[in-house]
Amino acid sequence: MTLSFPVPTYASVSRLARAGKRTILRPMAIPSMVFTVAVLLPAAMLLTTVWLNGWQLQVVRSNSMAPTYRTGTLLITEPSVSSEVRPGDALLFTAPWLNRKLVTHRVRVVVADPDGTRRFITRGDANDADDPSPVPAREVRGIVQWGVPKLGTLLWALRGSRGLLSLVVAPAALLALSEARELRRRRQARCLTCGATGRPRHVG
Repeated sequence: MTLSFPVPTYASVSRLARAGKRTILRPMAIPSMVFTVAVLLPAAMLLTTVWLNGWQLQVVRSNSMAPTYRTGTLLITEPSVSSEVRPGDALLFTAPWLNRKLVTHRVRVVVADPDGTRRFITRGDANDADDPSPVPAREVRGIVQWGVPKLGTLLWALRGSRGLLSLVVAPAALLALSEARELRRRRQARCLTCGATGRPRHVG
């Protein structure tokens, strides 16, 4: 089973703004900086690339596709029409037998009906039997292009306001704090040779 990422709403952005006011001025530890640069910024770049290409992101929530896609894997799926599906593809579809929940299973057989419509017999890589019924073409949502192990768990934890806060506000706060400290250091250095009026002091 897979889960899609929700689109941020106006309410979530408002909560982000309020959270930013409470946290942007708090000192941030070195481990947080390393985490932001090493993990969050590459994740933000990946999300931007996915958005620009019109791809979809899903998080694997079960081991039915193990060992190929284990729980916590982030799947990058390209929207596709049923005519593009081939045996062996990892197919993202809505499963009629699971109240139309999103599922990613592999296509074993493509069935062509007399009227030209297509259905797909699917099975999870870790399962011993095919899915309860063939997947109609109308239920197809896309074909998985690749998966990134563990990244889905991270991004799911950072979804919504928490994700925006970590990916946008935290790096911005780091830059602002760095600039403020540098400005303060320069002013203190100037004050060592200046009086209260800001004019150079004369010694002797």
